[in-house]
Amino acid sequence: RESMKALTAKGIIVRRNEGTFVSKELNKCLIEPLSLLVNMEIGNLENLIEMREILELGTIRIAAERITDEEVEELEKLNWQMHEPGAEPSKLQNVDIQFHNKIVEATGNQLLVGVLNAIRKVMVENSEDPYGIQEIFPKILGFHQELIKALKAHDSESAYKTMKEYFDCTHTYQ
Repeated sequence: RESMKALTAKGIIVRRNEGTFVSKELNKCLIEPLSLLVNMEIGNLENLIEMREILELGTIRIAAERITDEEVEELEKLNWQMHEPGAEPSKLQNVDIQFHNKIVEATGNQLLVGVLNAIRKVMVENSEDPYGIQEIFPKILGFHQELIKALKAHDSESAYKTMKEYFDCTHTYQ
């Protein structure tokens, strides 16, 4: 019983009238430990950014192979939203996160989706402008367009190269 209480408190399991189930909210049980590591300076924001980069570079190849036409359309819509004149930086950051989440979702790997969502949330919580989005926004739009093009063509090498250039560019502003 005590173990079940602990797992419920951590958000790993959910208890309902129908029974006990593994939570679909993987983020909840990942965000707290990641935040704790960053706040205790066991790992810092740079470590988290590096981990995100490693995971997303591996993810982009898989996404390029598995992405559907519908998912490409969703990426195009998200990218279009980022062209809104006068949009607040926080909105742009949110749409950028959705864009990258959509790419990870295209892999079909829910563990990757959960881990990368948690990493991004901790990055946002621990930095005023974790993506340096204001200074390099026009470049981000260009990278997004190139990623969409590569993903649409299921070109994993081009997608990887573009994502690597994206990280090289954004890393200098973080």
